[in-house]
Amino acid sequence: MRRRLPESLPEYLFHVSFLLGVVALCTPYWVVIKSTPCGPDLPKCHTDYLGLWQYCVRGAIPSTDAAAIGCGMPQWSNTMIGARVTLLVSTALGMGAIFVHSRLKYDWILGTICVLLHGILALACLLTWHFGYRNFVQHGVSSGTYTAWGWSLWLLVPVVVLDLAIMPVVAFFAADDDYIAKGIAFRQSAQVGKMKKSGSNMQLLGA
Repeated sequence: MRRRLPESLPEYLFHVSFLLGVVALCTPYWVVIKSTPCGPDLPKCHTDYLGLWQYCVRGAIPSTDAAAIGCGMPQWSNTMIGARVTLLVSTALGMGAIFVHSRLKYDWILGTICVLLHGILALACLLTWHFGYRNFVQHGVSSGTYTAWGWSLWLLVPVVVLDLAIMPVVAFFAADDDYIAKGIAFRQSAQVGKMKKSGSNMQLLGA
């Protein structure tokens, strides 16, 4: 007899994935700012809080101007890469946990729908994050900050809401005995219908 996974395991994985996702999305905004000497007129050259590129602080300076006065070219940070990897791992864990939970409860259709919704939102978060950063590098501090930070946070809201809503919804339907009974009855009736049809076909062939 095959051993089934404990039903609490997917729920633990789901909560872990949710926390990892929140940490991954918020990490780049709290990257420690590092400073280096920069130019005769501007005393500091800062790595921006998104960890992407260095700019000299004098209002919203486009990246081309910042590079021209010796502030360095756009750069990736380990924190930034780590945050993206963590977000992908979080999404994979969350979707896997939802799917396994739904399979344990005999409701794979609902679980698949939830997984697809979660994956689409996570992808939208990553894409908006990416294009926001590109805009940040191309158009300077003020424009990029608004785009990357603002839109990522707006997209974080539905992801969080969906994360919080998926498990109770799956659990509600999965724990509904009538729902499960109707599904089993439907499958059984379909099998009986196939048997009757094959039996009638055999009789016709015998006649």
